[in-house]
Amino acid sequence: MTKALTRAGIVLLVLVAALGAAVLALLVRGGQFRTLHAHFDGQCRDVPMGASAEDIRIDPARGIAYLSYFDRRGLIEKKVDHGTVMLVDLNAAELRPRAALATDPPQFRPHGMSLWIPQDGGPQVLFVISHLSGNGHSIEIFEQNATGAFAPVQTIRDALLVRPNAILAVGPRQFYVANDSGAANGFQRMQEMVLGRGLSALAYYDGARMRAAATGLKSAAGIAASPD
Repeated sequence: MTKALTRAGIVLLVLVAALGAAVLALLVRGGQFRTLHAHFDGQCRDVPMGASAEDIRIDPARGIAYLSYFDRRGLIEKKVDHGTVMLVDLNAAELRPRAALATDPPQFRPHGMSLWIPQDGGPQVLFVISHLSGNGHSIEIFEQNATGAFAPVQTIRDALLVRPNAILAVGPRQFYVANDSGAANGFQRMQEMVLGRGLSALAYYDGARMRAAATGLKSAAGIAASPD
């Protein structure tokens, strides 16, 4: 009986130690022990909003900021079920968001965005990740019309949009999208979070079809392109 209890105690200690090591590794990967120092030399101005802006894209030439605008608290409280894209004129004396879209797509729940600004002076294109009700995902593409508003022109759904978080436009209909998780079930999601298993993937849409561009990534939560 004593030996059995001793063995059970050892097994329990090993399990606790393994869990502690996994939690510590998770905290390290999440940056919990990093020290961040403020280094912004500009001035901050408050912008009153009735929702949160999960992502922002700026047109530097015109001084316009586009906001992925969605009341996420309202969604949790079941008061709202869709969002939109707003813009803020950074040149104005008073910063206030106003509508950027000519119309909202059905079930529109915006997340990551990317703004394509063509060099030839053509219409700008806005790419927005949307998390649909029922756990589906889509990429909504909007093109700027003569009034300056963005009108929906295409909706893209694909099995490679597992959990899209960030998007990067590289053409008028071409983009990369980063999935911050590739888990197919709760067990795989636990492996991602606790063990750091790389299941995330980067997908590329060439204007006609989507394909995997990179796999085996660990929580691909952002994406950017170099100037060249």
